[in-house]
Amino acid sequence: KQWYQRRVAITAGLDRTQYILGYIAKDSKLYLGDKDLNVTSFALKTAVLEYQTAVMRQDFETADQILPNIEEEYRTRVAQFLEKQGFKEQAMAVSVDPAHKFELALSLNDFKTAYQLAEEHGSEQRWKQIS
Repeated sequence: KQWYQRRVAITAGLDRTQYILGYIAKDSKLYLGDKDLNVTSFALKTAVLEYQTAVMRQDFETADQILPNIEEEYRTRVAQFLEKQGFKEQAMAVSVDPAHKFELALSLNDFKTAYQLAEEHGSEQRWKQIS
């Protein structure tokens, strides 16, 4: 969990109690262990955490500076975070997933973008949603 001005953002859910063993920055990995001496590692991208922190502070200038440091594979996850925080326009700009962008466009009543996405990656379901 991450705490941001009385808000909590869950980074990862764990199925058992684990303890932090350490963090190796060069690998961007957090290592956890349980009482049975099982070790688990999690990818922990500091750029994503810094971006989320800036967004929670509503410091979009800093967030915009951090965004280029976030790999494309994490952009949709960041966009989902933005959407949950109520920043759908920013989520639309960050997302790289056409299905997610389509849903955002519909929720923003941006039918022009939804139409373009349906043409590019269309399915019958998407056309029904637009109509």
